[in-house]
Amino acid sequence: LKTIVGALIQSVKKLADVM
Repeated sequence: LKTIVGALIQSVKKLADVM
């Protein structure tokens, strides 16, 4: 579960950087 949450946070951060 922790790894999934970490991946989600990373993807969100990447999306924020793109936006």
